Amino acid sequence: MNGSKVRGGEGRFITFYFIIFYTISFFIYKKKYESYKSTLTTPHL
Repeated sequence: MNGSKVRGGEGRFITFYFIIFYTISFFIYKKKYESYKSTLTTPHL
Protein backbone atom coordinates (compact mmCIF):
# COMPACT_ATOMS: atom_id res chain seq x y z
CA MET A 1 0.00 0.00 0.00
CA ASN A 2 2.85 2.36 0.82
CA GLY A 3 4.55 1.65 -2.52
CA SER A 4 1.40 2.44 -4.50
CA LYS A 5 0.98 5.64 -2.48
CA VAL A 6 4.47 6.81 -3.45
CA ARG A 7 3.87 5.84 -7.08
CA GLY A 8 0.63 7.84 -7.12
CA GLY A 9 2.39 10.91 -5.75
CA GLU A 10 5.18 10.45 -8.27
CA GLY A 11 2.68 10.24 -11.14
CA ARG A 12 0.93 13.37 -9.91
CA PHE A 13 4.27 15.19 -9.74
CA ILE A 14 5.18 14.08 -13.27
CA THR A 15 1.79 15.27 -14.56
CA PHE A 16 2.21 18.61 -12.75
CA TYR A 17 5.73 19.00 -14.16
CA PHE A 18 4.52 18.10 -17.65
CA ILE A 19 1.75 20.75 -17.48
CA ILE A 20 4.27 23.41 -16.36
CA PHE A 21 6.76 22.38 -19.07
CA TYR A 22 4.03 22.39 -21.75
CA THR A 23 2.80 25.84 -20.68
CA ILE A 24 6.32 27.33 -20.66
CA SER A 25 7.17 25.81 -24.05
CA PHE A 26 3.85 27.07 -25.44
CA PHE A 27 4.55 30.63 -24.28
CA ILE A 28 8.11 30.50 -25.69
CA TYR A 29 6.72 29.22 -29.02
CA LYS A 30 4.07 31.96 -29.02
CA LYS A 31 6.70 34.63 -28.31
CA LYS A 32 8.94 33.31 -31.09
CA TYR A 33 5.99 33.20 -33.49
CA GLU A 34 5.00 36.79 -32.64
CA SER A 35 8.56 38.06 -33.16
CA TYR A 36 8.78 36.07 -36.42
CA LYS A 37 5.49 37.58 -37.60
CA SER A 38 6.64 41.10 -36.70
CA THR A 39 9.86 40.62 -38.68
CA LEU A 40 7.80 39.49 -41.67
CA THR A 41 5.42 42.46 -41.54
CA THR A 42 8.14 45.03 -40.81
CA PRO A 43 11.41 44.04 -42.51
CA HIS A 44 14.57 45.45 -40.91
CA LEU A 45 16.55 46.85 -43.83
